[in-house]
Amino acid sequence: MASATKLNFFEELFFQATDFYEKNRSAVLGVLGAIVVAVAGAFFWNQRQAERNQEGTTKLERIIKKYEANDWNGAIAGDSATIGLKAIAEEYAGTPSGEQAKLYLANAYFQLRNYDEAQKTFESVSSGAPIVKGSALAGEAACYEQKREYKKAAQLFRRAADVVGNDAIAAIYLESAGRNFELAGEKSDALAAFEKLKKEHPQASASRNAEQIIARLKQ
Repeated sequence: MASATKLNFFEELFFQATDFYEKNRSAVLGVLGAIVVAVAGAFFWNQRQAERNQEGTTKLERIIKKYEANDWNGAIAGDSATIGLKAIAEEYAGTPSGEQAKLYLANAYFQLRNYDEAQKTFESVSSGAPIVKGSALAGEAACYEQKREYKKAAQLFRRAADVVGNDAIAAIYLESAGRNFELAGEKSDALAAFEKLKKEHPQASASRNAEQIIARLKQ
């Protein structure tokens, strides 16, 4: 009896669904069509993004020689044969190669002591990759440090340490956070940063002087 009741229940659902479809055929087909279009659009968008990323990577590999040679202006602007970091960052923004180009571009500005432009470029980096996100935050922090805005620098270095996803690099960022907190007169925050450095990254080279600094800050 229970099985018959169950069968009738599903039969009723089936006939209700069929009746709904017949009465709303146009609307249902319209929704299905929209789903198909959306899926196809997402597929072609992803495919195009992959192609753009590869194009950006190829152009980045060409200009990086100037960057590695410390030709900062040449790396930023490019030349008649190769577009520069600024153009790559703009043209391929949103792709991994475009966001990487922003990091190189920001650092080139930093090396030229154009800290405002470097900071703005570091802030514009958008990536889900922890190493890229952490590097951008640390770059922004370094700009604030150069401008002697030590508290802002320290806070950004601390955030960078939290997101970078690499123990050795996180240790360096924590050391920088502690240094800047101390320069800002934030003694308790500086102490917390160095204690975290010692506890979480005891083997890192950045931790070598942590114990002495902690003892000094506790005085």
